[in-house]
Amino acid sequence: MTVAGYGIDFGTTNSAISIAYDDAVEVVELEAESSLPTMLPSMVYLHRDSLRLAGTQSGETFMVTGRERHKCAACPLVYLTNGEADTNCRTYFRGGGCMDSRLLAGLKLDLADESFFGTHSWAVDFTVEDLVAVALRRLKSIADQACGSDVRRAVFGFPLAFPGTEGPEFGRRKGLAWARLEDAARLAGFEEVERLAEPHAAAIVEETETGTVLAVDFGGGTFDVAVIEFTPDSAEVTALQGAAMGGERIDADIFQTKVASALGLDATFSGTSGASLGMPVWMQNRFRSLAGVKHLVANNEVAVWMREHTPRPGGAGLAQLGELLYGGQAYAFYKAIEQAKIELASMEKTTISFHRPGINLDVDFTRTELDDIVSPYLIRVGKCIDRALDQADVSNGSLSYVITTGGSSQLTALQGYLSDRFGADRIKLRDPYNTVVKGLGFQAQGWWGR
Repeated sequence: MTVAGYGIDFGTTNSAISIAYDDAVEVVELEAESSLPTMLPSMVYLHRDSLRLAGTQSGETFMVTGRERHKCAACPLVYLTNGEADTNCRTYFRGGGCMDSRLLAGLKLDLADESFFGTHSWAVDFTVEDLVAVALRRLKSIADQACGSDVRRAVFGFPLAFPGTEGPEFGRRKGLAWARLEDAARLAGFEEVERLAEPHAAAIVEETETGTVLAVDFGGGTFDVAVIEFTPDSAEVTALQGAAMGGERIDADIFQTKVASALGLDATFSGTSGASLGMPVWMQNRFRSLAGVKHLVANNEVAVWMREHTPRPGGAGLAQLGELLYGGQAYAFYKAIEQAKIELASMEKTTISFHRPGINLDVDFTRTELDDIVSPYLIRVGKCIDRALDQADVSNGSLSYVITTGGSSQLTALQGYLSDRFGADRIKLRDPYNTVVKGLGFQAQGWWGR
């Protein structure tokens, strides 16, 4: 069969790819042993020996190598002449050292972040585009092997509001996010790159002949909604709206509400003058997510601050945080928070539990507490839906039904909100992970198929 192109859903948490043949669309199996075999976790692993990985193998490899370090004094990238260091590594400092490997997640959150250009390790600058390209290259490699072709065309899904685009600079930041994603795609080997709004892609998969459908896509980093008018001959998107919020932010709020204090993030300690000090707020905020930890690890000033303050009276509480940054524990720790959230979709209570060398945590967590955390997001969900319905000039009652996609669409609070607003009988749960990428494949087929 002839391949027209690929559909690629590069997500905050997971990514997927579909192959658009001339007469069919196939979502590719990416990790056969995973509970979500068509999903590739959007993580990237870097090692000083030039090894680059993406997906579950990134996390698994990092669990093995995450504690391996080189001291600056013994690093082959540092040359000492009469006691003076000569090196291109910007993280060098006398008596210091660095990890031999890095694990980076939440790269989609960085696409619109003008303050984050990338990271520096082992005398190498990694741009945002370089990092995203590692994941895209992995997707392309698996899909190329599956179809037996070197495919250079792809339709990428994009949210209406990339994370970090809020505010008066929305248009410019959204443009930056797309430009970075397009550049990363070209680095990964794609020559023709097109885009399609993610809720629009979800609507393409629908098989209804007539009616008005509301498509709600709530993912790891974004929330998007579309109104689609179906007729026997066409499907017209009459409204598109979005907001930069998703499961990653909810996980960050869980961390702040339930975990931060237990981990010692708000601990105070004595300064050199005896005054009571605490961790700077900007550092505390970065600790809320795995994506934020990536920024902390890339900042050499943070390493200096942690080294200076941990030994001070009261500073022992910082040791657990040091393990998250430099002990190879961060990925598994933040996954434990996400797992507790997932468990509350079918349970009334659970425990955020994590026990590794240097970190011991057990925090009870209930469905009611999760619903309280999600509640402010539902207000934004409602406003986004209102704008879409106003844009399309339709009412709640005129909708034929509502479809939901995206991993965060499974939150019981969201499903409850939609059921209360539109009626439970009109809520249609679609595959939360594969609907968008399949629609992107259909779009590629329509544009490039014979």
